[in-house]
Amino acid sequence: MSCETDKIPKKWMDDQLGNVCDVLTGFPFKSSHFSKKEENIKLVRGDNVKERKLVWGDKARYWDSVTDDLKKYLLKEGDVLIGMDGSKVGKNFAKVKRSDLPLLLVQRVACLRAKESISQDFIVYLIMNKKFSNYVDVIKTGTSIPHISSKQIQEYPIVLPPILEQQKIASILKSLDDKIELLHETNETLEQIAQALFKHWFINFEFPDENGNPYRSSGGAMKPSPMGMIPEDWDVGQFSRIINITSGKRPEQKSEYKTHDYSIPLIGASSIMGFVKEPLYKSPILVIGRVGTHGIVQRMTCPCYPSDNTLVINSAYYSYVYQLLNSIDYRHLNVGSTQPLITQSSIKQYEITIPKEDILKKYENITSILFKKIDVNLKNIQSLTELRDLLLPRLMSGKIRVPVKEGDEPCQA
Repeated sequence: MSCETDKIPKKWMDDQLGNVCDVLTGFPFKSSHFSKKEENIKLVRGDNVKERKLVWGDKARYWDSVTDDLKKYLLKEGDVLIGMDGSKVGKNFAKVKRSDLPLLLVQRVACLRAKESISQDFIVYLIMNKKFSNYVDVIKTGTSIPHISSKQIQEYPIVLPPILEQQKIASILKSLDDKIELLHETNETLEQIAQALFKHWFINFEFPDENGNPYRSSGGAMKPSPMGMIPEDWDVGQFSRIINITSGKRPEQKSEYKTHDYSIPLIGASSIMGFVKEPLYKSPILVIGRVGTHGIVQRMTCPCYPSDNTLVINSAYYSYVYQLLNSIDYRHLNVGSTQPLITQSSIKQYEITIPKEDILKKYENITSILFKKIDVNLKNIQSLTELRDLLLPRLMSGKIRVPVKEGDEPCQA
C-alpha cells in the first residue's frame, strides 16, 4: 500500500480503514415520511453533513419514532460521519457531538466507529487529512452527482501508529480544534448580542431617549407609517438612502488554494471560493449573493475580491445595514427563472425604517466594539486553523513524532 513517506516509523502499520473501523451506512428512510416536528428524532442526511460540521436550520428533518429495526442506526457521540454524494464528496464530514443527539443515520451517509486498535478521536483526523480527499477524487464515480461506496471507504489505505501515539496525536490536534470551536462560539454570542440590541432598539423601539430611558415604554411619541407604528421623528424610505451598492467582478486569474502570490480571498455568494493576487476592496464592505445562493450576509473587513455572483454594499451605518440585510426574506426579491437572481434595484428599492442619525451613530459605536472583538477572534481562528492544517499531515504520516514515555498507558475509550 502507498503512504505519504517511503518509510513509515517503527511500530507503525500499513492498513485499511475498514480493518480498524466499523463502516456503517444508513437506513433508506422514505423522504415522503420525513417530519419537521422538532420533538421527533433528528435524521442525518447528506444535506446535513458539510465540511467539518453538521448543519441543521431549514435542512433539519425528523422521524417520529425509533422501532427495534431502527435502533442500530442510532448514532453515538464521537461517531465520524462522511457524506457519500455530491460535488464535495470526500470533503464533507463531521463528528457527532452530544448536543446533536439523538440522531438516526440515513442512507448515503457513512458512519465510522472505532474497533479496539484505533482511537475514535484519531479517526476524524484520518478523514480530515487531505490524503483522504485526494483518494476520493481518484476513486469517485458519477458525473452529475459524484459518489463513493462504503466498500471504497473501507479500502482507504492508512498508516496507523500504536494506540498511545494515536491518542497523543489526536490530543494535540483536538486541542487546536477546541480553541477554534470556542472562538466560533464566542463570536456567535457577540453576534447574538448585536442582534438583540438591534431588535430592542429598532424593532421594539426601546432605544434610549434623551433621559437614557427606553423610548417606547417611557411614553415616546409614535406615528403610523407604511411599515406600522414608528417613532415620531423617524422615517420610512428606500435602502438606497443609506447604502451604496454595486456588483462584484469576475477575476482574470484565481487559485483554489491560498499561496504567497494568491493571498486575497475571492468571495462567492456564501463563502470564500478561492484566492486572487489583488483586492477589489480594502475598506469594510458587506457582501450578499446575486446569483445562486441568497440570504447569507458576509462581513468583510479585510482586503478582498467579491466575485461576479455577489452584490457589494457599503454604508456609513455598517452594523445597522448588516442587521437589516440579515432580516430580509430574499425569496420575495428573486427575479430569476432558471436560477435565483437578485438585482441591485431590488435591494435599493427595498423599504426600511430610517431612525434619527444620533440613534444610528450610538448603535454603530456600541456594536463596533463587539465586531472588532469578532474580527480579532476571526484572525486567531485563521492562525490556529493554519497551524492545525500544517501539523495534521505531518503528524499523521510520522514526519513529526510526538514523545511517548515508557510506561504510559492508553486512555480508555
